[in-house]
Amino acid sequence: THSLINDIELVLGPRDRQNAVIVGAGRLGRALMEFEGFDVYGLDIPAAFDIAQKEEEITDSGKKILPLDRLVDFCRANNVRIGIITVPACEAQSVCYLLVKSGVAAIWNFAPEIVSIPDGIALRQENLALSLAHLNTKIDANSGARK
Repeated sequence: THSLINDIELVLGPRDRQNAVIVGAGRLGRALMEFEGFDVYGLDIPAAFDIAQKEEEITDSGKKILPLDRLVDFCRANNVRIGIITVPACEAQSVCYLLVKSGVAAIWNFAPEIVSIPDGIALRQENLALSLAHLNTKIDANSGARK
């Protein structure tokens, strides 16, 4: 029976779905919000928030982009467990604090700034520039060419 449940979950998706929000509705934030691949892993991103957003906007896919001052209430009302940061480096730590205040259990940070989190909060720090630089060194190593 356990195998059957696993097979059903693979087809229908996991039983436990998690809500996440994005803070920073620029190009990266919007691209992540619209990416359909998260659904397979039980992750829903119903909204993004941005300091420049003055009123609610609905995307073509039906997701919301809201003013930042609505973040805490939205997270608490929608049991948001994951916060995704896609803001400039200088704003990353304050957004991190705001997400923690909102009750998230995990933060996925794309800002080019390491953030400090309290104990008990999971953190995944992405560094897109470092990842690209790492690929560049792999190309050089594989081709034997050095700059």
